[in-house]
Amino acid sequence: MGALYFAKNHGGTMRAHTLLTTALLICLSVPLFAEPADVTGSKDHQLISRYPGTHIIQYKVSDFDQISLPTAKAYYGADARAVHPKQSIEGKISTIQYQADTRLPFLQVYRNFQSSLVRSGFTILFQCEASSDCGPQFSSDFLTSGDPFRVEKLMLSVYSDESVRHAYINGKTRKDNMDVYVSVMVAEEKNVERPLYVVLDIVEVRPMKDKLVAIDSTFLSQSIDNSGKAVLEGILFDTGNATLKAESNSALRAIAAYLNEHPSASVFIVGHTDTVGSYEHNVNLSNRRAAAVAAALVKDFKINTNRLQSIGIGPIAPMSSNASEAGRAGNRRVEMVLR
Repeated sequence: MGALYFAKNHGGTMRAHTLLTTALLICLSVPLFAEPADVTGSKDHQLISRYPGTHIIQYKVSDFDQISLPTAKAYYGADARAVHPKQSIEGKISTIQYQADTRLPFLQVYRNFQSSLVRSGFTILFQCEASSDCGPQFSSDFLTSGDPFRVEKLMLSVYSDESVRHAYINGKTRKDNMDVYVSVMVAEEKNVERPLYVVLDIVEVRPMKDKLVAIDSTFLSQSIDNSGKAVLEGILFDTGNATLKAESNSALRAIAAYLNEHPSASVFIVGHTDTVGSYEHNVNLSNRRAAAVAAALVKDFKINTNRLQSIGIGPIAPMSSNASEAGRAGNRRVEMVLR
Protein backbone atom coordinates (compact mmCIF):
# COMPACT_ATOMS: atom_id res chain seq x y z
CA MET A 1 0.00 0.00 0.00
CA GLY A 2 2.88 2.37 0.77
CA ALA A 3 4.27 1.92 -2.72
CA LEU A 4 0.90 2.52 -4.29
CA TYR A 5 0.47 5.61 -2.16
CA PHE A 6 3.84 7.00 -3.22
CA ALA A 7 3.09 6.37 -6.84
CA LYS A 8 -0.32 8.01 -6.62
CA ASN A 9 0.60 11.08 -4.65
CA HIS A 10 4.06 11.68 -6.12
CA GLY A 11 3.35 10.88 -9.74
CA GLY A 12 5.18 13.95 -11.03
CA THR A 13 8.25 13.14 -8.98
CA MET A 14 8.10 9.52 -10.11
CA ARG A 15 7.86 10.51 -13.78
CA ALA A 16 10.78 12.91 -13.40
CA HIS A 17 12.83 10.20 -11.71
CA THR A 18 12.00 7.73 -14.49
CA LEU A 19 12.98 10.23 -17.20
CA LEU A 20 16.23 11.01 -15.43
CA THR A 21 17.05 7.33 -15.06
CA THR A 22 16.31 6.72 -18.76
CA ALA A 23 18.50 9.64 -19.78
CA LEU A 24 21.36 8.31 -17.63
CA LEU A 25 21.03 4.86 -19.17
CA ILE A 26 21.14 6.34 -22.67
CA CYS A 27 24.24 8.36 -21.80
CA LEU A 28 25.96 5.34 -20.29
CA SER A 29 25.23 3.23 -23.36
CA VAL A 30 27.07 5.69 -25.67
CA PRO A 31 30.85 6.17 -25.23
CA LEU A 32 31.78 9.65 -24.15
CA PHE A 33 34.49 9.61 -26.82
CA ALA A 34 33.70 7.40 -29.79
CA GLU A 35 36.61 5.40 -31.19
CA PRO A 36 37.79 6.68 -34.60
CA ALA A 37 36.21 4.72 -37.45
CA ASP A 38 38.01 3.02 -40.31
CA VAL A 39 37.84 4.78 -43.65
CA THR A 40 34.79 3.65 -45.66
CA GLY A 41 35.27 0.44 -47.62
CA SER A 42 38.47 -0.57 -45.87
CA LYS A 43 39.34 -3.78 -44.05
CA ASP A 44 42.30 -5.61 -42.56
CA HIS A 45 44.22 -7.94 -44.85
CA GLN A 46 43.69 -11.62 -44.14
CA LEU A 47 47.45 -12.24 -43.80
CA ILE A 48 48.22 -9.74 -41.07
CA SER A 49 45.94 -8.09 -38.52
CA ARG A 50 46.10 -4.58 -37.12
CA TYR A 51 47.68 -3.62 -33.84
CA PRO A 52 44.90 -3.15 -31.25
CA GLY A 53 43.90 0.46 -30.71
CA THR A 54 44.48 1.62 -34.28
CA HIS A 55 42.13 2.53 -37.13
CA ILE A 56 42.49 2.65 -40.92
CA ILE A 57 43.00 6.10 -42.44
CA GLN A 58 44.06 5.08 -45.96
CA TYR A 59 43.19 1.98 -47.98
CA LYS A 60 44.02 1.05 -51.55
CA VAL A 61 44.07 -2.25 -53.45
CA SER A 62 45.48 -2.55 -56.99
CA ASP A 63 44.93 -5.81 -58.87
CA PHE A 64 48.23 -5.30 -60.68
CA ASP A 65 50.85 -2.67 -59.93
CA GLN A 66 54.51 -2.22 -59.04
CA ILE A 67 56.17 -1.30 -55.77
CA SER A 68 59.80 -0.91 -54.71
CA LEU A 69 60.72 -2.34 -51.31
CA PRO A 70 63.98 -1.61 -49.45
CA THR A 71 66.56 -4.40 -49.47
CA ALA A 72 69.46 -2.84 -47.53
CA LYS A 73 70.60 0.17 -45.55
CA ALA A 74 70.66 3.43 -47.48
CA TYR A 75 74.03 5.13 -47.98
CA TYR A 76 75.63 8.16 -49.58
CA GLY A 77 77.04 7.59 -53.05
CA ALA A 78 80.10 9.14 -54.64
CA ASP A 79 78.04 12.19 -55.64
CA ALA A 80 76.97 12.71 -52.00
CA ARG A 81 73.39 11.71 -52.82
CA ALA A 82 71.54 9.08 -50.80
CA VAL A 83 71.31 5.68 -52.47
CA HIS A 84 68.39 3.43 -51.51
CA PRO A 85 68.83 -0.23 -52.52
CA LYS A 86 65.43 -1.60 -53.51
CA GLN A 87 63.68 -4.53 -55.12
CA SER A 88 60.92 -3.84 -57.63
CA ILE A 89 57.97 -6.24 -57.29
CA GLU A 90 54.81 -6.56 -59.38
CA GLY A 91 51.48 -8.11 -58.47
CA LYS A 92 48.37 -7.40 -56.45
CA ILE A 93 49.24 -4.64 -54.00
CA SER A 94 47.25 -3.80 -50.87
CA THR A 95 48.28 -0.66 -48.98
CA ILE A 96 46.71 -0.07 -45.57
CA GLN A 97 47.66 2.84 -43.33
CA TYR A 98 46.72 2.81 -39.66
CA GLN A 99 46.76 5.59 -37.10
CA ALA A 100 46.77 4.88 -33.39
CA ASP A 101 43.64 6.00 -31.52
CA THR A 102 45.83 7.28 -28.67
CA ARG A 103 49.52 7.36 -27.87
CA LEU A 104 50.99 3.85 -28.08
CA PRO A 105 54.47 2.61 -27.14
CA PHE A 106 56.41 2.85 -30.41
CA LEU A 107 58.85 -0.02 -29.94
CA GLN A 108 56.14 -2.36 -28.63
CA VAL A 109 54.06 -1.81 -31.78
CA TYR A 110 57.06 -2.48 -34.04
CA ARG A 111 58.13 -5.57 -32.08
CA ASN A 112 54.64 -7.03 -32.38
CA PHE A 113 54.69 -6.77 -36.18
CA GLN A 114 58.23 -8.14 -36.21
CA SER A 115 57.34 -11.20 -34.12
CA SER A 116 54.11 -11.72 -36.07
CA LEU A 117 56.01 -12.03 -39.35
CA VAL A 118 58.51 -14.46 -37.84
CA ARG A 119 55.78 -16.59 -36.23
CA SER A 120 53.91 -16.71 -39.54
CA GLY A 121 56.92 -18.18 -41.32
CA PHE A 122 58.11 -15.11 -43.23
CA THR A 123 61.75 -14.93 -44.23
CA ILE A 124 62.92 -11.50 -43.08
CA LEU A 125 64.57 -9.73 -46.00
CA PHE A 126 65.48 -6.40 -44.37
CA GLN A 127 64.81 -4.61 -41.11
CA CYS A 128 66.04 -1.49 -39.35
CA GLU A 129 64.96 0.32 -36.20
CA ALA A 130 66.46 3.81 -36.32
CA SER A 131 68.05 6.31 -38.66
CA SER A 132 71.48 4.85 -37.89
CA ASP A 133 70.27 1.38 -38.94
CA CYS A 134 68.13 2.45 -41.90
CA GLY A 135 70.51 4.96 -43.44
CA PRO A 136 70.14 8.53 -44.67
CA GLN A 137 66.72 9.81 -45.78
CA PHE A 138 65.23 6.33 -45.40
CA SER A 139 61.74 7.16 -44.16
CA SER A 140 61.36 10.21 -46.42
CA ASP A 141 62.31 8.17 -49.49
CA PHE A 142 60.04 5.27 -48.54
CA LEU A 143 57.01 7.42 -47.80
CA THR A 144 57.30 9.89 -50.67
CA SER A 145 58.41 7.64 -53.54
CA GLY A 146 55.73 6.84 -56.09
CA ASP A 147 52.04 7.33 -55.37
CA PRO A 148 51.16 10.61 -53.56
CA PHE A 149 48.41 8.60 -51.86
CA ARG A 150 51.03 7.36 -49.42
CA VAL A 151 51.42 10.70 -47.65
CA GLU A 152 47.97 12.29 -47.99
CA LYS A 153 46.79 11.46 -44.46
CA LEU A 154 50.12 11.15 -42.64
CA MET A 155 50.66 14.05 -40.24
CA LEU A 156 54.41 13.52 -40.33
CA SER A 157 57.39 15.60 -41.42
CA VAL A 158 57.80 13.16 -44.28
CA TYR A 159 60.73 15.03 -45.84
CA SER A 160 62.78 15.10 -42.65
CA ASP A 161 64.19 11.95 -41.08
CA GLU A 162 65.45 14.05 -38.18
CA SER A 163 61.86 14.84 -37.16
CA VAL A 164 60.43 11.34 -37.62
CA ARG A 165 61.11 8.24 -35.57
CA HIS A 166 60.78 5.18 -37.74
CA ALA A 167 61.34 1.44 -37.80
CA TYR A 168 60.94 -0.83 -40.83
CA ILE A 169 60.72 -4.52 -41.72
CA ASN A 170 59.81 -6.57 -44.75
CA GLY A 171 59.58 -10.29 -45.33
CA LYS A 172 58.63 -12.91 -47.86
CA THR A 173 56.68 -16.15 -47.72
CA ARG A 174 55.05 -18.64 -50.06
CA LYS A 175 51.27 -19.00 -50.03
CA ASP A 176 48.86 -20.62 -52.50
CA ASN A 177 51.71 -21.24 -54.97
CA MET A 178 52.78 -17.60 -55.11
CA ASP A 179 55.29 -15.36 -53.37
CA VAL A 180 53.88 -12.88 -50.87
CA TYR A 181 55.77 -9.88 -49.48
CA VAL A 182 54.75 -7.90 -46.40
CA SER A 183 56.30 -4.49 -45.70
CA VAL A 184 55.73 -2.58 -42.44
CA MET A 185 56.86 0.90 -41.41
CA VAL A 186 56.01 2.29 -37.97
CA ALA A 187 56.53 6.05 -37.75
CA GLU A 188 55.78 8.95 -35.40
CA GLU A 189 56.82 12.56 -34.92
CA LYS A 190 59.63 12.77 -32.37
CA ASN A 191 58.73 16.02 -30.67
CA VAL A 192 54.97 16.16 -31.08
CA GLU A 193 52.39 14.48 -28.85
CA ARG A 194 50.61 12.75 -31.69
CA PRO A 195 49.64 9.07 -32.19
CA LEU A 196 51.90 6.91 -34.35
CA TYR A 197 51.22 5.50 -37.84
CA VAL A 198 51.65 2.07 -39.40
CA VAL A 199 52.14 1.86 -43.18
CA LEU A 200 51.46 -1.70 -44.34
CA ASP A 201 52.03 -3.00 -47.88
CA ILE A 202 51.14 -6.55 -48.95
CA VAL A 203 52.28 -7.73 -52.39
CA GLU A 204 50.84 -10.95 -53.80
CA VAL A 205 53.05 -11.78 -56.77
CA ARG A 206 50.82 -12.92 -59.58
CA PRO A 207 51.01 -12.42 -63.34
CA MET A 208 49.16 -9.60 -64.99
CA LYS A 209 45.89 -10.68 -66.58
CA ASP A 210 47.22 -10.60 -70.10
CA LYS A 211 45.62 -11.21 -73.49
CA LEU A 212 42.76 -8.91 -72.52
CA VAL A 213 43.21 -6.47 -75.41
CA ALA A 214 41.42 -7.83 -78.45
CA ILE A 215 43.24 -7.59 -81.79
CA ASP A 216 41.54 -6.65 -85.03
CA SER A 217 42.62 -6.59 -88.67
CA THR A 218 43.52 -2.88 -88.46
CA PHE A 219 45.86 -3.52 -85.52
CA LEU A 220 47.47 -6.42 -87.37
CA SER A 221 47.91 -4.36 -90.52
CA GLN A 222 49.51 -1.48 -88.63
CA SER A 223 51.83 -3.78 -86.67
CA ILE A 224 53.00 -5.63 -89.75
CA ASP A 225 53.48 -2.39 -91.71
CA ASN A 226 55.56 -0.96 -88.86
CA SER A 227 57.65 -3.97 -87.84
CA GLY A 228 56.84 -6.86 -90.17
CA LYS A 229 55.19 -8.81 -87.37
CA ALA A 230 52.36 -8.71 -84.82
CA VAL A 231 51.83 -10.34 -81.44
CA LEU A 232 48.57 -12.27 -81.60
CA GLU A 233 46.94 -11.14 -78.37
CA GLY A 234 44.01 -13.35 -77.45
CA ILE A 235 45.48 -16.66 -78.64
CA LEU A 236 45.12 -18.73 -75.48
CA PHE A 237 46.31 -22.16 -74.32
CA ASP A 238 46.25 -23.92 -70.99
CA THR A 239 49.64 -24.26 -69.27
CA GLY A 240 51.81 -26.85 -71.05
CA ASN A 241 49.06 -27.52 -73.60
CA ALA A 242 48.82 -26.90 -77.34
CA THR A 243 45.03 -27.08 -77.68
CA LEU A 244 43.49 -23.71 -78.48
CA LYS A 245 41.01 -22.46 -75.90
CA ALA A 246 37.55 -21.41 -77.08
CA GLU A 247 38.31 -17.81 -76.04
CA SER A 248 40.80 -17.66 -78.95
CA ASN A 249 38.05 -17.49 -81.58
CA SER A 250 37.84 -13.69 -81.76
CA ALA A 251 41.60 -13.42 -82.29
CA LEU A 252 41.52 -16.14 -84.97
CA ARG A 253 38.69 -14.29 -86.70
CA ALA A 254 40.79 -11.09 -86.74
CA ILE A 255 43.77 -12.93 -88.24
CA ALA A 256 41.56 -14.41 -90.93
CA ALA A 257 40.09 -10.98 -91.67
CA TYR A 258 43.58 -9.53 -92.13
CA LEU A 259 44.55 -12.35 -94.50
CA ASN A 260 41.35 -11.92 -96.50
CA GLU A 261 41.98 -8.17 -96.76
CA HIS A 262 45.55 -8.85 -97.95
CA PRO A 263 45.11 -11.79 -100.35
CA SER A 264 48.73 -11.68 -101.56
CA ALA A 265 50.22 -11.87 -98.06
CA SER A 266 51.83 -15.05 -96.75
CA VAL A 267 52.90 -15.33 -93.12
CA PHE A 268 54.84 -17.32 -90.58
CA ILE A 269 52.91 -18.30 -87.45
CA VAL A 270 55.64 -18.34 -84.78
CA GLY A 271 55.30 -19.86 -81.32
CA HIS A 272 57.32 -18.58 -78.32
CA THR A 273 57.69 -19.78 -74.73
CA ASP A 274 59.39 -18.75 -71.50
CA THR A 275 62.42 -20.60 -70.10
CA VAL A 276 60.57 -22.80 -67.61
CA GLY A 277 61.29 -26.43 -68.48
CA SER A 278 63.87 -27.89 -70.86
CA TYR A 279 64.82 -26.26 -74.13
CA GLU A 280 63.61 -29.29 -76.10
CA HIS A 281 60.22 -29.27 -74.35
CA ASN A 282 59.72 -25.57 -75.01
CA VAL A 283 60.65 -25.78 -78.69
CA ASN A 284 58.29 -28.72 -79.13
CA LEU A 285 55.47 -26.94 -77.28
CA SER A 286 55.91 -23.73 -79.29
CA ASN A 287 55.91 -25.75 -82.53
CA ARG A 288 52.66 -27.46 -81.62
CA ARG A 289 51.00 -24.21 -80.59
CA ALA A 290 51.97 -22.45 -83.82
CA ALA A 291 50.72 -25.46 -85.81
CA ALA A 292 47.42 -25.38 -83.90
CA VAL A 293 46.84 -21.74 -84.89
CA ALA A 294 47.63 -22.43 -88.53
CA ALA A 295 45.39 -25.51 -88.56
CA ALA A 296 42.47 -23.56 -87.06
CA LEU A 297 42.83 -20.83 -89.70
CA VAL A 298 42.72 -23.44 -92.47
CA LYS A 299 39.93 -25.56 -91.01
CA ASP A 300 37.59 -22.95 -89.53
CA PHE A 301 38.29 -19.89 -91.68
CA LYS A 302 39.22 -21.47 -95.03
CA ILE A 303 42.64 -19.80 -95.31
CA ASN A 304 44.79 -21.45 -97.99
CA THR A 305 47.37 -23.63 -96.29
CA ASN A 306 50.06 -22.41 -98.71
CA ARG A 307 49.86 -18.94 -97.17
CA LEU A 308 50.76 -20.19 -93.70
CA GLN A 309 53.97 -21.69 -92.35
CA SER A 310 54.12 -22.56 -88.65
CA ILE A 311 57.32 -22.76 -86.61
CA GLY A 312 58.18 -22.80 -82.92
CA ILE A 313 61.37 -21.27 -81.55
CA GLY A 314 60.78 -21.83 -77.85
CA PRO A 315 62.54 -19.40 -75.50
CA ILE A 316 65.22 -17.97 -77.81
CA ALA A 317 63.53 -14.65 -78.70
CA PRO A 318 62.12 -13.23 -75.44
CA MET A 319 60.28 -9.90 -75.31
CA SER A 320 61.26 -9.33 -71.67
CA SER A 321 63.28 -10.85 -68.85
CA ASN A 322 62.35 -14.35 -67.72
CA ALA A 323 63.42 -13.44 -64.18
CA SER A 324 59.87 -12.42 -63.17
CA GLU A 325 56.46 -14.01 -63.70
CA ALA A 326 55.24 -10.88 -65.45
CA GLY A 327 58.17 -11.14 -67.89
CA ARG A 328 57.61 -14.85 -68.47
CA ALA A 329 53.92 -14.22 -69.16
CA GLY A 330 54.83 -11.78 -71.92
CA ASN A 331 57.26 -14.25 -73.45
CA ARG A 332 54.58 -16.93 -73.81
CA ARG A 333 53.05 -15.75 -77.08
CA VAL A 334 52.28 -16.46 -80.73
CA GLU A 335 53.31 -13.99 -83.43
CA MET A 336 52.43 -13.51 -87.08
CA VAL A 337 55.46 -12.57 -89.21
CA LEU A 338 55.23 -11.44 -92.83
CA ARG A 339 57.03 -13.81 -95.22
